[in-house]
Amino acid sequence: EIDVDMFRQMLKDAASSSRMCVTEGLDKALPFSSLLQCKLCGFTCSKACAKPLPSKWEEHVLVDMDRPDDIRVNPSEFRNTLLSALPMRVALCSFGIESIRKPPEVDAKLWKGWKAAVASATQSFLGSDRASKEYRFTELTRSNTWTVI
Repeated sequence: EIDVDMFRQMLKDAASSSRMCVTEGLDKALPFSSLLQCKLCGFTCSKACAKPLPSKWEEHVLVDMDRPDDIRVNPSEFRNTLLSALPMRVALCSFGIESIRKPPEVDAKLWKGWKAAVASATQSFLGSDRASKEYRFTELTRSNTWTVI
C-alpha cells in the first residue's frame, strides 16, 4: 500500500531540491530569493548568472522567484530520503498491464504514458507465466529533475 501523503511530500521535496541553476552543482541549493524564473517557459537561473544577461537568453522574461514562505530542501537530505524509500532491486513477473487501475488523482495523459512505458519495459516477457525481469538501482542524478536509473 502506498502512503499517498508521503508520496506527495516526496514529489514536493523533489521539486524543491532539484537543480535550478548550473551554479548549484551536485549538493548546493540557492535560496528562492536568489533565483529568477521565466514567465513564459519556466526556465530558472540565479540572479548572478543572469547579469549580464547573455544574448541567447533574450527570449526569456525573467522575474524574481522569491517565495518567502518556502525553504529549499537540501539536495543531500532529499537524496538520502529518496534512497531509503527506493528498493534497490525490483523483479517484475508477467502480468496484464490492463489489470492495473488508474488512481483517480492521476491525469489520464500521464497514466497513458506511464502504462506505455511499463508495457515497453516488460514487453519481452508479457504473456509468459514463468518469465520475469529484474531491474537493479544504478544511480540517482540531480538536475532540473531527479532521475533514478
